[in-house]
Amino acid sequence: LYEVKRTSADVLPKGIYAVALLTIAAETAHFAPTEAMLMLQDGVATINSLADVGAKEQKGSRSKPILNDPSSFADSAELMRAFSALGEKDLERTLSIANRLENKAVQMVARLATVERAVEKGLPKSSSKDRSQ
Repeated sequence: LYEVKRTSADVLPKGIYAVALLTIAAETAHFAPTEAMLMLQDGVATINSLADVGAKEQKGSRSKPILNDPSSFADSAELMRAFSALGEKDLERTLSIANRLENKAVQMVARLATVERAVEKGLPKSSSKDRSQ
């Protein structure tokens, strides 16, 4: 995982690198959750670093504006999958990572994806004794 991460950082544009980190985080969440959390943290840091790069590129070049625009992650399937998968493993830590996203729209999507599986599962069923009271 770390070799892929290190190699990709040198060759890919930052926006694509962020997508790659999120994809790796989602795919490894079930068999290596600790490493997946680290990938998710790096993905969030990369997305946050896009703010400066995106503003500069949008002024000078129209060829790749969406690749380095942090707002484009608001509808990113990779972001939703990563936060959803890791939210199932460690809800509090994943919410903490989601809160680090600087773009508020992307942060909201990440937070919703984090709690998605917990909401789907619902609250724990109470016993019949609790219902009668």
